[in-house]
Amino acid sequence: MEFIGDAVLNCVIAEALFERFPASSEGELSRVRASLVNRDTLARLARNISLASEILLGDGESRSGGAERPSILADALEAVFGAVFLDGGYDATRASILRIYAPVWQDLDPAALAKDAKTRLQEWLQARRIPVPEYVVTELAGLIDEIIPPALAYSPYADAPVVISVVAPSRAICEMVPSGDIPSLQAP
Repeated sequence: MEFIGDAVLNCVIAEALFERFPASSEGELSRVRASLVNRDTLARLARNISLASEILLGDGESRSGGAERPSILADALEAVFGAVFLDGGYDATRASILRIYAPVWQDLDPAALAKDAKTRLQEWLQARRIPVPEYVVTELAGLIDEIIPPALAYSPYADAPVVISVVAPSRAICEMVPSGDIPSLQAP
């Protein structure tokens, strides 16, 4: 159900963004769409409609507060969108999604969503035909099962704290280009 909900959510948001911001570039609209359909936004919207109280979980997951975890809330909201789509079709799903997204939608400004430092660095390098850097994970932070999905790796230390650190694009660019030619890495 979540799979279908994710697909129809992306379609509805893409269509609505295109209608609302016809002069925006594909890149701008893609960034806005990504920010609207990510786990954090979906979890916040799920909380807005009190979806956690409707999620049925096993005893262990319930006792550990699983219904309030952002990943579970986001997945559950996508599943709801999938169910609405299968039951009521595209128009009913579109109406439901736009109603749930209304608090986010009213203040939406594509220009306000800045590109992240890595994207700005890579675009700046590519425009000058300079090879993009290779990023190396030097450290990890968090719990292993939060960093590496269980389907990809198993560790008997899943609850052990781990530290992650990635070479920051903002630091990398400062080391690669003359100081007078560094693109702004701050949000516009």
